[in-house]
Amino acid sequence: MRKFNAVLKEKQTKEEQLVEKKVLGQFKRVYDVLLEKYGTPEFKQLPEKAQGVFLSELNSYWSESEGISEMGVKFLSTRGRALNEHSSKEQKKNFLQEKADVVISETIRQTELKYKLYNVIDEMYNEVKASNLSEVLPPDVIFETLKESFVKNIKGLLNEINYELKGSDINEEEKAVGHLKDEEVKAAGLGVIKSKSGGLSYKYDGGKYIIVETTYSKLKPGMRIVFSGEGGKDVIPEKGKPLSFGVYENEKYLGNYKLTEITELYLKSK
Repeated sequence: MRKFNAVLKEKQTKEEQLVEKKVLGQFKRVYDVLLEKYGTPEFKQLPEKAQGVFLSELNSYWSESEGISEMGVKFLSTRGRALNEHSSKEQKKNFLQEKADVVISETIRQTELKYKLYNVIDEMYNEVKASNLSEVLPPDVIFETLKESFVKNIKGLLNEINYELKGSDINEEEKAVGHLKDEEVKAAGLGVIKSKSGGLSYKYDGGKYIIVETTYSKLKPGMRIVFSGEGGKDVIPEKGKPLSFGVYENEKYLGNYKLTEITELYLKSK
């Protein structure tokens, strides 16, 4: 009969081998997904700088003493799409694009946008008592009209996002103020106005206010604006108050816009 100590030692050895196999298996999975993430079949094919980042990331997911970490488990579950402090610019960009694609496609699907547009066409169909689609409008005209609407609205949304992203990170070159006085805007370079209904940045040039950036899709840089308050009286932008402004292009009046309530004002260096 085998001695108890011999059986115990054999069992412990087998358990250690199983643990070692499991730990090495975890390492291999993490390592392989990292290779996939970095787009290379072999570690040595990476540039020297990328190799250092690769190893730092690997160490955050797996260690010889503890095996796979909680971050490593998440990393494997997302097949390398998780971000961390070692993520490169390209990896961050890919992450954003993947998530944005999902959000946009899911939003379009949930809102049933296509069918709502078809409802508009059905309404036209009934209004003109058409017997076929061409009596409403030719299909290519319908398509181009819808395309124009998409481009117009997407452009406005992207302008708004771009403006808000650029204005979200206030740095030492930007100063929040309660008023945007002409001499201060001229000295700083730019005045920035934000409100719930839109925003813009402008410069004071030769006694005129000139748009530099704006969220309004119908406006563009280089247009001249004239601020006015109640009764058309000339005013300066003031936080917490509404503001109207007329817009001119080549001295041609294009219309009047109204900011319901100014939420933020900044002086900014160009």
